[in-house]
Amino acid sequence: MPVLPLAPSVVEKAHRLPLGVVPAGVTTLHAAGRYDHPALSDAFEFLDSQMGMFNAHFSGHYFFYYGHYYAVQAYYTAGGPKFRNYFLTMRDLLIDMQESDGSPSTSCIIATSSGTTSKPLRMPTRSLGPAIRP
Repeated sequence: MPVLPLAPSVVEKAHRLPLGVVPAGVTTLHAAGRYDHPALSDAFEFLDSQMGMFNAHFSGHYFFYYGHYYAVQAYYTAGGPKFRNYFLTMRDLLIDMQESDGSPSTSCIIATSSGTTSKPLRMPTRSLGPAIRP
């Protein structure tokens, strides 16, 4: 395992704590019915502040798909403006990342990235059907 410097950059911090860890914790708290847990406000503050950097740095990497697999669940169960802002951002980003045939632009395994890419787009419909840009 590589040794990280004492004062890691933001990107190195994101690498050490993939975005999926925090939303997985949020989703776990929500699943346990703890919608008012004090850690949730800090978790969403972290997610909101890091999302742009995370998307720019890890786009197409498996961290990107792993992170958003959990992030969409966390934002969806939070609902309201949090989910709406997340959904609109991710909808546009994921559609812009598509190849001309609709497949995800990635070096990851296509089947995995297709499934994890479509999940954020399908959440508002509560459907397993195709995602359609409104």
